[in-house]
Amino acid sequence: MSRSTTPTKPEQRATVDARAYEAYLLGRYQLNRSTNRGIEEAARYFEQAVARDSLFAPAHAGLADAMAQISFFPDIRLPIAGAVDRAEAAARRAIALDSSLAEAHASLGFILLNGKHDWMGAEQQLRRAIALDSNYAPAPAGLSDLLTLQKHDSAALAAVDRALHLEPTSPTTRFRRGAVLLQLGRYDEAVAEERTALSLQPEYLQPQVWLAQIAFLRGDLAGMARELGSRPGTDPDVAKVSRAIADLARDPSQRPAAGAAIGSLRSVNEALNAVWQSWLYAAVGATDRALVAFERAVRGG
Repeated sequence: MSRSTTPTKPEQRATVDARAYEAYLLGRYQLNRSTNRGIEEAARYFEQAVARDSLFAPAHAGLADAMAQISFFPDIRLPIAGAVDRAEAAARRAIALDSSLAEAHASLGFILLNGKHDWMGAEQQLRRAIALDSNYAPAPAGLSDLLTLQKHDSAALAAVDRALHLEPTSPTTRFRRGAVLLQLGRYDEAVAEERTALSLQPEYLQPQVWLAQIAFLRGDLAGMARELGSRPGTDPDVAKVSRAIADLARDPSQRPAAGAAIGSLRSVNEALNAVWQSWLYAAVGATDRALVAFERAVRGG
């Protein structure tokens, strides 16, 4: 799900509480920042909006987006138990209140895709969102995620290009396009997109991680370390891993220290943390640990 969305106009429901709508707008603003703190603040604002006006469907959709971000991204530290289920419940509540709300269907589609692994349900919701509002960028952006997983690379690129046309300054859409280009093996173009995403939001961790992965795929361990540790607001755990990998690039005997640093990575979502650890272990040649982490991710997901 793109972290950038278009706010719903208050006149779509004449009785919206003014303070609830203000909290909703603040939540969208914070979510669009694509930062750890922004997503955490967004969740609080959306909860305020729902508390002020429980019938305001966009506030529930916003809360679903925030809960989803907290659940699925390893750079979030807000400890909210059951965030995936809360996200799904909020999205379904938004649809129950207003079935014509594209953002609610897009939110549910993203949650079904990433949290419930229901690809068919996710596609139905994302395409429903596009049908309801062809100008709502997160819907084709989310669809590109699904198409990428299905290996429909050309269709995924077309979907993310549509989202980028609608939101050319969205760092998350730039990140997504880079991810599609990476799958297509177009590394130079992928790097350019991820660097553009970072220029739009230097504290956004996902492009940073993707650049590190590209460096690893190119056999550049030192470059991987630089990409992981060189950004403003880099998580302390990630910075520690970066230093350990840089040491390993200089001295192969440092592999145990690099493995220990990777093993110390923290995350609210244990399954996602295991995904991180799996590819990082693979990057430093700790194949056995990578397999164990991957198996843990499968069990947790």
